[in-house]
Amino acid sequence: MNLAVRHLEEKEQVLPKKQSRVQKSANSEGLPQRRITKGEKILWFGAGMLIVALTLIIVSYQARLFFLNGSIQNLQNKVALQAKINQQLKVEQTNLSSPERIMKYAKEKLGLNLNIKNVKVISDR
Repeated sequence: MNLAVRHLEEKEQVLPKKQSRVQKSANSEGLPQRRITKGEKILWFGAGMLIVALTLIIVSYQARLFFLNGSIQNLQNKVALQAKINQQLKVEQTNLSSPERIMKYAKEKLGLNLNIKNVKVISDR
């Protein structure tokens, strides 16, 4: 039994030594620890600021496009409304300038009568 106890004691002594070796090799695997230099920090900071600036520019252009699209939509609605009003006015003009209406107005309001003998046709030719 002494042999078994000695064997276990030897294993316990060997294990802590192996663990310490593993810990040392994990901290330094033959490579020195990497440190970031001042120049690299400045470059990374500059790159970060550039990304932030570009993001802000893109967002501002998108906001501008959104408002311009709203303005364009508003103007298109106004143009469509004005076209509708113009069409209605053309129909009204056609109705008001019809010869029947003019004859009726001349007879009723002005007391004029149509005398075919006094009508003269003037052409622009």
